[in-house]
Amino acid sequence: MSRISQKIIERVHLGEATPAERARVLADPEARAKLEALPAQDRAFFAAWPADVMVPAIERKLRVARAGEAQARSRVPSGLWILPPVLAAILGVLLVATQPDGAPDTLLEETTAKGLAPSLKLYLPGEDGPLPLMPDATLHAGDVIQIGWQAGDATHGVIVSIDGGGSVTLHFPEAAGGSTLLPTGEQHTPHAFRLDDAPAYERFFLVTANEAIDTAAVVAAAETLAHTDARTGDLPIDPKLRQSSQLVHKGTP
Repeated sequence: MSRISQKIIERVHLGEATPAERARVLADPEARAKLEALPAQDRAFFAAWPADVMVPAIERKLRVARAGEAQARSRVPSGLWILPPVLAAILGVLLVATQPDGAPDTLLEETTAKGLAPSLKLYLPGEDGPLPLMPDATLHAGDVIQIGWQAGDATHGVIVSIDGGGSVTLHFPEAAGGSTLLPTGEQHTPHAFRLDDAPAYERFFLVTANEAIDTAAVVAAAETLAHTDARTGDLPIDPKLRQSSQLVHKGTP
């Protein structure tokens, strides 16, 4: 039986694992089989529980949470402030998990920026606002993606992407000489990104650290990877830097 936890396998699937964790999963036959099964499980889940159903449900929970916070504050004596349990919904990170019967359990996991791993965020424009782009989604040339991030416990970051034609695009900072300082919280790049007609895929990378990053070195690493295994490989960068990625498949029109 594999000794690699499901949590690590899911981190690899989401592009949030360290290079060492990814290597462990790929070297373990049982763990690798579980990893390869996750995209199909994602598709089945999101087909059963689409974003246009789940997002409004989550928003309703947040409205209830805010109402509960206001009510709790109104009962606190002057000079005191108590954090009601439901406020964890506002401070938390949204998690969607499946129960044994397949029903969704929209949980809000309490966490803080301290110790929270940085994460890459991709969105599609929607009538009621941006919708999260799920891992291994399939898009087409001309589709528009909003690129964002959650800085977590990192202070600096660089975002690049590699397409199936081997081209590298720098998304953050906007220029190689720009500041790599990451604003805290949920953020996004100033401009959305329109997919071109390069074939097969576009893979987005978030590289983070707690000090300024050499953007040109990250771009050079992406250009090196673009000519090897850009679909699944890691950027050849300093191990002290953390990297995560998300792959977007490109379908034919």
